[in-house]
Amino acid sequence: MGSENWLHEFYETIEEDSRITVTHVSLYIAIRFIWENDRVVDCMEIDRSRLMMLGKISSRVTYDKCMHSLHEFGYIQYMPYCGRRKSELRLRKL
Repeated sequence: MGSENWLHEFYETIEEDSRITVTHVSLYIAIRFIWENDRVVDCMEIDRSRLMMLGKISSRVTYDKCMHSLHEFGYIQYMPYCGRRKSELRLRKL
């Protein structure tokens, strides 16, 4: 997923999406930061502690709820731990 205009596209998308809260924004920005910084191409293994720290989220319940919401709302494809070592995610086109 190209990084050229992702922030602009993200804000255009959430402008019309009343379901998105500041916590969703914070977590999505943290995901994109890691995605770009680690030069992820297709699928990213999730480091929950790192995402929570970058997203300034202190509650695991809030983190889990946000991840599932971002998946349900179509912003990411979230694949929770299921026999693999870590959960994974893919970004979806906005």
